[in-house]
Amino acid sequence: MTTTTEHPRDPYSPTADVPTAGARDPGVGGPLRQLMLRLHFYVGLLVGPFLLIAAVSGFFYALAPTIERAVYADQLTATSSAQNVPLADQITTARAFHPDLAVARIVAGSDGSTTRVLFSDDSLPSESHSRVVFVDPSDGAIRGDTVQYGSGQALPLRTWLSGLHRSLHLGEVGRLYSELAASWLAPLALAGLYLWWGRTRRAGTSPFRSAPGLEGRARLRSRHAVLGTWALVGMLVLSATGLTWSAYAGQRVADLRAALDWTTPTLSATSPESSSAGTPLAEPANGHHDHGSHAGSRGVGSEGAAAWTPDGAQVALAGARSAGLTDP
Repeated sequence: MTTTTEHPRDPYSPTADVPTAGARDPGVGGPLRQLMLRLHFYVGLLVGPFLLIAAVSGFFYALAPTIERAVYADQLTATSSAQNVPLADQITTARAFHPDLAVARIVAGSDGSTTRVLFSDDSLPSESHSRVVFVDPSDGAIRGDTVQYGSGQALPLRTWLSGLHRSLHLGEVGRLYSELAASWLAPLALAGLYLWWGRTRRAGTSPFRSAPGLEGRARLRSRHAVLGTWALVGMLVLSATGLTWSAYAGQRVADLRAALDWTTPTLSATSPESSSAGTPLAEPANGHHDHGSHAGSRGVGSEGAAAWTPDGAQVALAGARSAGLTDP
């Protein structure tokens, strides 16, 4: 007497696409499947290394704010949560540290954090970079001096990780890598879904779990496909958001935002009376104008806005606090 053992059908086997006698072709084979198969293979082979770099660098960039708070704890943390020194005196102390630079923005310290006094500095790479001095509100001492980037208040470590994720620190040429990775991630994922969905339909198995009993290469590919199916939505989101970091597609997104008026709103620091008379609210800091900033990140004193004095900043802070405004 002879016994036979049936094994689960491997949807990746060479005969997986061959219909059995009397079976109805689900309509996913033929030239389109061959195109998707080659697209998924060659795009994965060529773009895969760039996707790996983007994933690893993006992972560390996502953790950057937490890492930053540990690395720059001495600069970011005040010795006490008490606000013993008026904001105007803190600004004066910071200006004495950089007497040749113009104050561009102030982030008042609260709840045990230091005050950031930002300066425009033409020696920095771009207008999105600012020189920043950290002043302790509890005793008025300077806790550090470094460079800050953009409206996200990124310090050097996070700025470096951002550059690695965006362009591998290779300048405009390096930004092509992120364009390549983001542009092809969605086609790569959708082609894989097409192949896997068709195979599981023909095998009568679920696309959301790996078939039991597979071994070796078949099991590895099955797990690869199931993981890709579960992660599909996330990959499509990453592809769409990643394009905003790229050189060419990112510029198109910026143009679209500007056309639809989706840009960050800015406040005017000039009163109606002074605006009509062309007179600033206060004396210009250090006698010259500050630069504009990335994504409108500079506050009072930025290009086109009225200049101010330390005492004026103290009054503005008190008014904001009395109106119930808190830190961002």
